[in-house]
Amino acid sequence: MTKGTDLEQVQNKERTGVWIGALIALAGLALMVLPSLLGVDMMSLGYALGFFGLFLLISGLITALIFRARVRTMDRLLAGEEVLARWTYQEFEGQQQVETEYKRMIGRNRSIYLVMVFWFVLIGGAFVVADYVRNEEVNGLFVGLMLGCLFIVSVVAFLAPIVWRRGASKASRQVIISRNGVVMNGALHSWKGPLERLVGVEYKDLDGPALVFSIRYPSRIEPVTGSIETVIVPVPLGEQEAARRVVSSLGTTV
Repeated sequence: MTKGTDLEQVQNKERTGVWIGALIALAGLALMVLPSLLGVDMMSLGYALGFFGLFLLISGLITALIFRARVRTMDRLLAGEEVLARWTYQEFEGQQQVETEYKRMIGRNRSIYLVMVFWFVLIGGAFVVADYVRNEEVNGLFVGLMLGCLFIVSVVAFLAPIVWRRGASKASRQVIISRNGVVMNGALHSWKGPLERLVGVEYKDLDGPALVFSIRYPSRIEPVTGSIETVIVPVPLGEQEAARRVVSSLGTTV
């Protein structure tokens, strides 16, 4: 591993999340007004479309706000504000980190996906049953829309880790640690945004010295308490003292 010298090697890709959130919100808004534009019976399908539209609208706005905060955090970090330490991995070391995180991401996405499918089927199924009891028939258009949305969610859940790995494989191998977050393989792990918090950071020996950050994030699985993400940052030879200063600066003892 070598010590990094150029913060400009890392790009701020968090703005993509803002645009994705905005698009989700617009899709939700479109679903909310669609029944009125098409003259759809509110009792048979309109309310269901409106409900899903409202869900997408709120989800999209929350996503956009969260990523807006992450954009600001990343901009400050890349400007060198409150940077505590930074170094650069060799290429093969960076690829090892990418593959490790890729496997962990698949596991996390699988858990989130199963929870989302459960609630999607439960709520959507309730609307289908209620409509069948009222009209003695199943609304094929609504079922088709549900299946289409479920298909899109499934594709995103499957492709997201693959897309992330492809981008991370080409990203800068520079690690940047600040008071507000860590950047590794071009990805920001922040504890500065809404409902994000640094639980602790430890200096450990994990087949070599490493900093272990525990960050609490909002979670669909644990909406009240949130979920803990562990970010492991290997420490290069010669940077052990810098790593210990990071632990001291962030208020956790070694």
